[in-house]
Amino acid sequence: MKGLNTKERIRAYHDFCKKYGLDAKAFPHFYGLNSIAEGEQIAHWWRGQPNKPDAFACSTDYLAAGLLTEARRLGVSVPSDVAVVGFDNTEISHLLDLTTIHYPIDKQAENAFIMIRNTLEGMQEQLHPLAFKLVERATT
Repeated sequence: MKGLNTKERIRAYHDFCKKYGLDAKAFPHFYGLNSIAEGEQIAHWWRGQPNKPDAFACSTDYLAAGLLTEARRLGVSVPSDVAVVGFDNTEISHLLDLTTIHYPIDKQAENAFIMIRNTLEGMQEQLHPLAFKLVERATT
């Protein structure tokens, strides 16, 4: 929860909620979740809700993978009953045919190196722009 990526994802979430008049604090019990096991717990939570969300945008592919696989075990049809989107475009998203957000981690690593080198050597090398993209697969 303290990493720059996480902070930026949270900021983007709050910006989205503000733009569309949504309560960003409506589901505090979902903050900080990112494991497969926690995704499985979300599937059980979803199943027990009288007013079910139509979709989940998960903070990681692992959280989405747990949600997706447990939902299927519970007999939930994804994406007919609920859509699931991950984040990071890891190998698990490809294996599960999971819709995800591609995040250019290689360019982020290069930027980190450029920032360190700029600081240590007094350089002004420009950072690579980071382009995110939706990778549409079978869960949306």
